[in-house]
Amino acid sequence: KELFRYGKSLGIKVFSTPFDDTAVDFLEKLNCPFYKISSFEMTDLNLVKKISQTKKPIIISTGMANLKEIETTYNIAKKYGAKDITLLYCVSNYPSSIKDFNLKNKFFLQK
Repeated sequence: KELFRYGKSLGIKVFSTPFDDTAVDFLEKLNCPFYKISSFEMTDLNLVKKISQTKKPIIISTGMANLKEIETTYNIAKKYGAKDITLLYCVSNYPSSIKDFNLKNKFFLQK
């Protein structure tokens, strides 16, 4: 609560990555302006649905997902009210080496 207040006083939009329904409810009370869904949580379709029903912008990390999971998550988000969805091309390998990246994959996400 304090962080959201402080961010607002500085003109910074503070957001969060909720990991369950209760976190979404809590963040809604704080007037969270948008949400991020971690790649680990993007297959929790009930969570994706709950976040989408807020009608707020969503950022979805894709590092741990395959294309089918990304497509399913995106379609669920759209179905339940998300209009502004950003997909992040991510590599979930730490530390990553240059061979782990293929920026051409962003075109698959764009489609």
